[in-house]
Amino acid sequence: MENKRKEPRKDIAIIGIGLKISCARDLEQYWEIIKNKIGCTEDFPKYRAKGVEGLVNIFNDSGEEPKFYQGSYIGRIDEFDNEFFQLSPREASLMDPAQRIFLETIRNTFDDAGYTAERLKQSKTGVFLGYTSSSLKDNYIVDIALNHPDLLPYSMTGNMAPLIPSRIAHLLDLKGPTMVMDTACSSALVALHEACEHILSGNCEMAVAGGLKLNVMPLILDNMKIGIEALDGKTRTFDSGADGSSMGEGCCTVLVKPLDLAEKDGDLIYAVIKSSSINHDG
Repeated sequence: MENKRKEPRKDIAIIGIGLKISCARDLEQYWEIIKNKIGCTEDFPKYRAKGVEGLVNIFNDSGEEPKFYQGSYIGRIDEFDNEFFQLSPREASLMDPAQRIFLETIRNTFDDAGYTAERLKQSKTGVFLGYTSSSLKDNYIVDIALNHPDLLPYSMTGNMAPLIPSRIAHLLDLKGPTMVMDTACSSALVALHEACEHILSGNCEMAVAGGLKLNVMPLILDNMKIGIEALDGKTRTFDSGADGSSMGEGCCTVLVKPLDLAEKDGDLIYAVIKSSSINHDG
């Protein structure tokens, strides 16, 4: 019987990184947080609490002052250059803020890698997003439906999760596959795994992959707790003092392509992915 040996897997290079989290807007700031052990847990920003008052009043029927979880929050989620992304002011304002943040982050990732819109146009580039569906109280379109129902017809596309990666692909005329991965906490890593698999299978020549999470209304409600919340609102990963997880939000994406092509094209290489695998829970 003929012994067929599998071809070795190609290494995948990370050639661009973009991020937007509570305390950092780029990789250098993020590294300073890690290096100096800076905590990013804070109160929910007052301007954001005011922006969701209409939604809070619907869920908070206790008559008491609403309380929000402490967490790592992105400061300004209302700032967006709609003209740069070829969107009208109304369409941009009705988009889920998570979609706007993803557009900004993914463009920063391409910029970090040195890829212009002209260079990306009609390229076989895929977009893979890890994004867990929001709960009812964190769903932006619920606020629109309850407080501005007349605007619903104009807001549907800006609030559909599957269209988040497709929007940037349309804007930049990318020809690779686009999809959303939802495997709860492992969504971002599963998105990266799928990006690598699609590159190796030839579906795309390079890909952007990452994760996205935004807490529109982190209102503390006893009937919506699931029992894993940290008592002091702080996550202590792999620490003996850990007693639960806390609220956090942000977006991070990486641009990946085969290592041999990255070396040939002279790309800056941050790291190399030797292999990846996936199981029933990510």
